[in-house]
Amino acid sequence: MGRLKALLREPLVHFLVLGAGLFLVYSLLNRSGGDDSRTIVVTRQQVESLVAGFFQTFQRPPTEAERDALIQDQVREEVYFREGTALGLDRDDPVIRARLRQKMEFLTQDVAAPADPTDDELKTYLAQNPGAFGGGPNPPAFEEIRNAVRREWMDVRRTELNEKAYLEMLARYSVRIDAPPLTASSPAH
Repeated sequence: MGRLKALLREPLVHFLVLGAGLFLVYSLLNRSGGDDSRTIVVTRQQVESLVAGFFQTFQRPPTEAERDALIQDQVREEVYFREGTALGLDRDDPVIRARLRQKMEFLTQDVAAPADPTDDELKTYLAQNPGAFGGGPNPPAFEEIRNAVRREWMDVRRTELNEKAYLEMLARYSVRIDAPPLTASSPAH
């Protein structure tokens, strides 16, 4: 019993038990096995999307050979994507980072689409921002500029909702900046 207690206090035993536990958790979470990561599936929806893209470009459905070529190009893209990410080519690439940012902003814009404003909301917005719509001694009637006020209101609301979505995502992270602050003599590259 005393020998077991001494063994349980040994740091190497702790390390081995922790390593075995991590290995077990990893294997349980990745039960699909190695085959699934080596399987490329082109779904019916993907094929339909490829065919729709072809139709939009050429204003006709693809022939069977063109359809097969579209599918093979999709497979080629997936192979290159998987191999490139496995090699880490997606990391620290400013073009990929910019594209991912663009896609995320696009997704948040879809999610953050504001509801249509009521006329009362638009009139309130116009009253708060008269200069943006030719306010002054003879301001235009609301009916004349309703569409312009609506566009402006929607842009402002969309920007607010996008910022809210960004802040919600940002809240999931801790940010640390390991750089000295800029001074007047520091180059601002």
